[in-house]
Amino acid sequence: MGKLKQSPPAGDCLKGAGGECKFIFSFFKITPGLLRGSSLVAIQLRRNGLAFVFVFLSCITMTSTFDRVDTNKLRVIGVVFSPKPDVAPGDTITVTAYFGGNKVVSVSDFKLAYNYFWSMSGITFKDPHTITLLTQPKGLPDSAQISFVINPDVFIGRQGLDSVPQHTVDSISRLFSLSKDSLQSVLSISTTQQRDTLGKYIERMTLPTSLLFTAHSENGTDLPIVAGFTIKYHAPLPGVVPPNNNPDITWLAVCKVPSNYAMGFSPYDPTFQGKFTMTYLYNKNNPALCDSNVDIDTGYAYFLAADNEVVRNGASIDSLRDTMTDSKGNFYRETYNYEWFYQNVDMVTDFEDSLMNIDNSTSSYIEMKPAYNTAMKHFRVWVAVYDQIANIWWRPRGMCVRGVKGVFRFSDAYIRKMSQE
Repeated sequence: MGKLKQSPPAGDCLKGAGGECKFIFSFFKITPGLLRGSSLVAIQLRRNGLAFVFVFLSCITMTSTFDRVDTNKLRVIGVVFSPKPDVAPGDTITVTAYFGGNKVVSVSDFKLAYNYFWSMSGITFKDPHTITLLTQPKGLPDSAQISFVINPDVFIGRQGLDSVPQHTVDSISRLFSLSKDSLQSVLSISTTQQRDTLGKYIERMTLPTSLLFTAHSENGTDLPIVAGFTIKYHAPLPGVVPPNNNPDITWLAVCKVPSNYAMGFSPYDPTFQGKFTMTYLYNKNNPALCDSNVDIDTGYAYFLAADNEVVRNGASIDSLRDTMTDSKGNFYRETYNYEWFYQNVDMVTDFEDSLMNIDNSTSSYIEMKPAYNTAMKHFRVWVAVYDQIANIWWRPRGMCVRGVKGVFRFSDAYIRKMSQE
């Protein structure tokens, strides 16, 4: 089965608004004039009106009830910024939005906004401006990917950056506009104290940025999407201002566990006494192990499990997650929050309880209940993984989305049992 990964502790949960509104992700800390962190909002806009979205603060923990994806409704699973969710002025950034449900036929109206305000009436973006795409959107209908360049002069003349003096902002912007060799020459002759001071200013020169665009689906739904990332200078001083790397989920599998061992099961626990099998629906490092067919039989429980970037090598545990040490010497390691989505592709009945279902959890593994109605064979699963380091206000959240397709193969015994119940 290869190297198994250890489950992370449960972290922040998420919850959407009622009806057709959905808050995919939000983590804000309020400071004078700025929202810190990053955000991802999806608002369901139909031809006959707008369903509005609510906003919540970072201290509120909530649980998603939007794990089921319906075939007739457009859903956004997540938006990933690559190569990292924090970019420097002049960098090229690639954005991939992942969708589920009703097929997306086009995406449009790409804009950036640096200033946004909120009130009881909602979120207002003060200065959204159209961006020039380097590539036309590709990947539809399951995803949409675009690329664009961050304005190299975005910090010039910009005020309100956490009380950093305007002349300091402009001086740092001009310093980083030098060629890579010239910049390294300047940094090489600077003292450690000067580099540390520069790093502290760069930490505060953080510009939370919103990408706004609209997805259009087959049934006429228009879905406005707001996804957040951070602009800051960090690449020349990675030791002082370390960038955030996106999680890299390298596998997703179905675990088949004897029912008498299901209580307390963890696919990452080396002390687990029961035998279980894993069917990889996705395996980045060894695609030959993948099989979309999932065998369902009586006497077993089933779990979805995903990579958590914690590797066991014998008695040692190696975490691949990002770490950070703040100016006071405090050490932090990322936690991961998992949001699971599923879709019954074969809608053979309107009675949802007889179809595939999954538990609601932010863990890296989650119980899956196969369909009782054995006519429902084809399914889809997505997992959206967010990283977080507590108490680091200027660090954006990284994200990874994996989506898979599968087919249930029901045993004769399972079919007989379900037909009798």
